Amino acid sequence: MKPDRKFIFDLDGTLYQFDNRPEVAFSESTFFADLRLRIGQFVAAQMDLEPVVADRAVAAIHKQFNGEISLGVERVYGIDRHLYFQATWGIDPTPYVAPDPELADELAPLAGRVLLLTAAPRAWVDQVIAYLG
Repeated sequence: MKPDRKFIFDLDGTLYQFDNRPEVAFSESTFFADLRLRIGQFVAAQMDLEPVVADRAVAAIHKQFNGEISLGVERVYGIDRHLYFQATWGIDPTPYVAPDPELADELAPLAGRVLLLTAAPRAWVDQVIAYLG
């Protein structure tokens, strides 16, 4: 194996599975359900809206921005995306991710050559990486 070779892993669904079951899709996971609640609560608090009105606003942003809620929240409401990510995705991964005790040992020979690819925001990624060790 060449020492300059890099290895790319997807974080979610590869280095761990949601609900500790490979057949559970992100959109069907307890994490996603809790995330949706947090998003609605965040928008409600930031915009001083009733929860049902906030949920409709989030649904409209989801549709208008093709699922990129953070972009829509920033453009439509002027709310910083980093604040949005920290408040919504900054979730403790413990209830959602079961660490594989063998993962660190399996990746150890690849130290310095592993790249993670994910669509998840940094607020989630940093916590998951720390949690997984």
